[in-house]
Amino acid sequence: MNKLKYYSSVNFEIMKKSNKILTIFCGLALSFTSTVYAQTIFTIATPDGFAKGTTGGGLTLAGAVTVSSAADLIAAVSGSSSKVIIVKGILDCGTLNVGSNKTIIGADTKAGIKGKISIKSTNVILQNLIIGPSSTDCIEVSGGSKVFIHKCSIYDGADGSCDIVRQADWVTVSWCHFYYINQTTHMNTCMVGNADEATGDRGKLHVTIHHVWWGAKVDQRMPRCRYGEVHVYNNYYGAPKSAAYCVGVGFESSILLENNHFNDQATAWRYQNQSTGGKIQFRNNILFKTTADASIPNSTVFDPLKTYTYKLDDPANIKSIVTNPTCGAGNLPASCSVTNVEETTESTTLSFKAYPNPFKNEITVDFKSIEGAKSLEILDVNGNTINTVSDERLKDGLVKLNLDLTNGIYTVKILSGNGKMYVEKIISK
Repeated sequence: MNKLKYYSSVNFEIMKKSNKILTIFCGLALSFTSTVYAQTIFTIATPDGFAKGTTGGGLTLAGAVTVSSAADLIAAVSGSSSKVIIVKGILDCGTLNVGSNKTIIGADTKAGIKGKISIKSTNVILQNLIIGPSSTDCIEVSGGSKVFIHKCSIYDGADGSCDIVRQADWVTVSWCHFYYINQTTHMNTCMVGNADEATGDRGKLHVTIHHVWWGAKVDQRMPRCRYGEVHVYNNYYGAPKSAAYCVGVGFESSILLENNHFNDQATAWRYQNQSTGGKIQFRNNILFKTTADASIPNSTVFDPLKTYTYKLDDPANIKSIVTNPTCGAGNLPASCSVTNVEETTESTTLSFKAYPNPFKNEITVDFKSIEGAKSLEILDVNGNTINTVSDERLKDGLVKLNLDLTNGIYTVKILSGNGKMYVEKIISK
């Protein structure tokens, strides 16, 4: 029996470095006796968002099995034993029922799965796959939990591209590209919660969607939400303007929509089917040639920072980051570098002053020009909040803060009542 030999040397080639974007390809030599196969191997991403802590079958390629037939893939994903599975080629599986504790990753940018991926299990990672077409859903997370879907190109799902339903929970969809090629009807991408009557979804459906590209022919559900807490940030909405709507605010939903770029869309967000109890908080989004449902109030919803930390890109940069052909959304080798909070301030229009700057211990923030400021935060270089001011102290538009900070760069972030966010660097000396 031929023995698979892994060579320990991994070659890293820097392909492109421009505008803080760095793409790395990894080459790993495989050998069966005297035959050597060249293959691009991806690094398994660390799950973030509400899926933080998901491990799948493992977060490294050590001990991974490679499958190149549908039968082998179906066998590999069954059961609940921990397993990392590398998919080689496009495998037509019909319906692929994924067991618990699995990491499924494409071997290269041409690897993928046709048909439906069904996840009713827990602790699953899908990464770097072309998924579709499917005669039903491309991906259905139905009751599954701790699911991380990353760097996938997902297209032509006849019923939906990625539906998260039936008490599914703790799910993140990141750096994915949704689009349609041959489909002409029901081009609806992502449904969170499948029915107003599904009251069992209360307290479930914690979903994060970030750095997603909603692209060609997508019509609606980007996402459409019922129940749950859904955090939608740093996404690029580039579907045709003929699309019905982007984000649907449905029954008892709670949606935080921030730092997204809506480019020439018909409606950025709207109520769905006169649903009641749905709330959305929108802040710092770009609506270019795009309107939104003015009847929906800008509400206070959940705070994701109570569950996980995250960093926001400037929405003005989202299109170039997410649609980058080398490192953007979809089955591409790497994610473009994400801009830290303090880096976004250079391109943000400032509407307040902080002085003296640099400062030692005491600093004054004058934000009289910001109407209806709701909160003021001081963040460190990692985007972590270290001081918060709210309510009565903000009413005069001027606050003095005594901050015992180590020397370094920090950020003042102010959120206004109309959902806009303003930031400025400050330096402690």
